[in-house]
Amino acid sequence: MTGCGLNCYVKDGRLIRVEGMKEAPTNKGKLCPKAFASVQWVYSPQRLRYPLKRVGKKGEGKFKRITWDEALDTIASRLSELKEKHGPESLAILSPARRSYSDYSQRFLIAHGSPNYGHSGLCFVQREFGFAYTVGFPRLGMDGEDYEHANLIVVWGANPVYAAAPQGKLRRILDAKERGARLIVIKPEMRPRQISGFLSGPAPMVPWRWQCCMS
Repeated sequence: MTGCGLNCYVKDGRLIRVEGMKEAPTNKGKLCPKAFASVQWVYSPQRLRYPLKRVGKKGEGKFKRITWDEALDTIASRLSELKEKHGPESLAILSPARRSYSDYSQRFLIAHGSPNYGHSGLCFVQREFGFAYTVGFPRLGMDGEDYEHANLIVVWGANPVYAAAPQGKLRRILDAKERGARLIVIKPEMRPRQISGFLSGPAPMVPWRWQCCMS
């Protein structure tokens, strides 16, 4: 739900429903299944609500409940032991995209003495790098491509019908096409059933294949 606008409905102190915020510039009222499952996440009986300590072998799934003080003492003792034995750099944090707790994670590493903070985004970093490498400058903000003012849109090796984030991208492309923007789709393979609704009319299709050379 990063960057997406949400309207959350609460009844008698309990979250009952979420919906997309139509005025949000990123998702324009659209949400993914993860967002729609928010209520199930919040009230799931499997959600952790207190510290648990493993008492069996790893993988057995045997845990016992412990107090917060005991949990903090255990973690602090283990961190101190590893720092003394291997140095502060032995601790690293691999975090997803920007979150509300990111500042706390980085400050904790600084206090511990480690510079090893990494971003684990398996999609975001590659997307941003590819955009900057191709166009010459990084994307600014969360809005991304300026479909509303584009006269030519090239969809290269992508499928925004079935493989795009539900943030209104497909609707923006179709609106641009209806406005008169030219649409070119370059696909590694021809799949008319997947793209017929996307094209919905005459548009150039350029099939291409990867060529690999081994020496």
